[in-house]
Amino acid sequence: MPTASLAANPTTITAGQSSTLTWNTTNAASVTMNGSAVAASGTQSYSPAGTTTYTLVATNSTGSVTRTATVTVNAVQPPPVPMPTASLTASPSSILSGSSSTLSWNTTDAATVTLNGSTVPVTGMQSVSPAATMTYTLIARNATGSVTKTATVTVTAPAPAITYLTNASGGSSIKTIMDGNCIMCHGGSQPTAGRDFSTYQGVMSVVTPGDPNSRLIQMTKPGAPMHGYLQPDSVGRAQIIYDWIVLYGAKQ
Repeated sequence: MPTASLAANPTTITAGQSSTLTWNTTNAASVTMNGSAVAASGTQSYSPAGTTTYTLVATNSTGSVTRTATVTVNAVQPPPVPMPTASLTASPSSILSGSSSTLSWNTTDAATVTLNGSTVPVTGMQSVSPAATMTYTLIARNATGSVTKTATVTVTAPAPAITYLTNASGGSSIKTIMDGNCIMCHGGSQPTAGRDFSTYQGVMSVVTPGDPNSRLIQMTKPGAPMHGYLQPDSVGRAQIIYDWIVLYGAKQ
């Protein structure tokens, strides 16, 4: 009777890899491997697509012997998904009630992204106007896990409004300041430098609403030529002028 041996090395591979079959026979008139004729002894590399059992048959006139070797093929594992990353900012982070802030966020490797529980794009911007101080929570998720980022928008009540004629904070109005401190020079039939501050229209000739570089601010701020004339409280009155122009748009 013939003799035969068959071994696979390695016996377990990942799809795309190979295993080497080694066999030896004696007294064999013919030898087949999975039905195909092979040498009486030899080695051969195989790369099966799936788990495969190889069958060696050695035959002579007396009979035959069969040996088998199985190569187990594991599927290729995808690379691990990295943890997502995320950033979230609010600009500005502090606003007056009724104003707005812009939330900006970026994420990487995120399958889903939510902002305060609502689905949002993986990267984006959103304007928000919370009625009170609010913390916004961004969560980026994928199969590996999740990451959370927060941004807080602090909301404060607006200061009492200042107009040309009124000051809700209880301080002087712009008209009161002009009448008490300015029109002795910038008033009458021949106002200094042709600037008549006895009317709203006249004051507006040196004011650009919202602009901290308005000439009236530059002339009355601490250290400026007209600052000392803002009696009895030059610092406080200069601040009222600044707030009226910059914060309240120099309204009448």
